[in-house]
Amino acid sequence: MLELTDAHYGRTGERDHRYDDQDDAPDFHPVHPSLISWGYSIDDAPGADAVVELLETDVAATVTAHVAAGVQPLVPGTPASLMTLGVANTGYTATVEGAITATRTFDAQSISSVTGESPLAYVYQWMPDERPVVAVSKFLRVRATVPTTAVDMRCWVCWDE
Repeated sequence: MLELTDAHYGRTGERDHRYDDQDDAPDFHPVHPSLISWGYSIDDAPGADAVVELLETDVAATVTAHVAAGVQPLVPGTPASLMTLGVANTGYTATVEGAITATRTFDAQSISSVTGESPLAYVYQWMPDERPVVAVSKFLRVRATVPTTAVDMRCWVCWDE
């Protein structure tokens, strides 16, 4: 089991769409990653209602490349992840989304702009028999759509390879 976290990075979104995390499923691995859990936290309510989604997409975004140290095994001694790192693979703070032709939504949360109306932290864990599997050569993305103002957000994804 591995976890990708952006907890040590403060992300501020200032555009309509902000892609915090993108993970590239390896196309040479016989077992594709199954999702265990994911979550996020934000510091303040957004200026307008927002949506945070965990989805699979067929097109990579251009991202700031993640480093191998950011992909942390949950069990000591576990082999390194087979996930592909790079600016068109696994990273954070996307600058270009790409021309997506297909998505598969695993979870989505609405965040109200009214302070106190929505929780500022979210965690979801799938039951073992309902875990989604990221398809071969697809991209897992945490996408935050914040229409008017920037928010500081930290997100993470935990999966089993």
